[in-house]
Amino acid sequence: MRLGKLIWLIFFIILLPLKGFSQDNPKNVWVLTEETVAVVNKEPILLSDVKLYQLLFGVKDFKTALERVIEIYLVSQYAKERGLSIPPQKIEEIVSNFAKSQGLTVEELYTRLQKLSLGGSVFNNFIERYNLYVGAINIFVLKPLYENKEELSLLIASRLKNAQPYYTIQILKIPKSVAEENEDLLLSMDIIRISQKLGISPIRLTAKLQDLKPQIAEVV
Repeated sequence: MRLGKLIWLIFFIILLPLKGFSQDNPKNVWVLTEETVAVVNKEPILLSDVKLYQLLFGVKDFKTALERVIEIYLVSQYAKERGLSIPPQKIEEIVSNFAKSQGLTVEELYTRLQKLSLGGSVFNNFIERYNLYVGAINIFVLKPLYENKEELSLLIASRLKNAQPYYTIQILKIPKSVAEENEDLLLSMDIIRISQKLGISPIRLTAKLQDLKPQIAEVV
């Protein structure tokens, strides 16, 4: 999925007439409101979202922070489409725990955020979206990998310089006489079924690719 097809950076400023807030002001006076810095699948990313990410994660470069927020939006949208949700009470609990970790009450946290032009609703919305992002990564990416440890080790090895991946293979040691009597069974190549039928436990071996015999290495 290419981000360029989903995102249109539009960088514009929405101006509203001040008259909408007070009838005592001249008609031609305008006030600056929230700025939209990107749109992901018709959902706007506000400047406050990016600033909050910079504040929470210590990212100084605006472009880098924006790219990360776009990623969070994309994944959280996917999570919602797959039925994931964060209950409001859970969000409140997360916000409360975060405030405590900073030595603040929730009210004090919101006050400090407000001074930075980052209201409590901005913070809560980001917390919900970020937890959807983390949840989706855990459920749809990490969980399947951890269930397949060999695939995970290969993925990790591919990211490490000069790393040598390990392969796990299973071997059934079947006596010749038993093999001759069960030729049809062996043709299935189903090692679990064969081991159960013959009552022979498979031998598991873990080795680097270069340690395997050439014939086995070609198959792996």
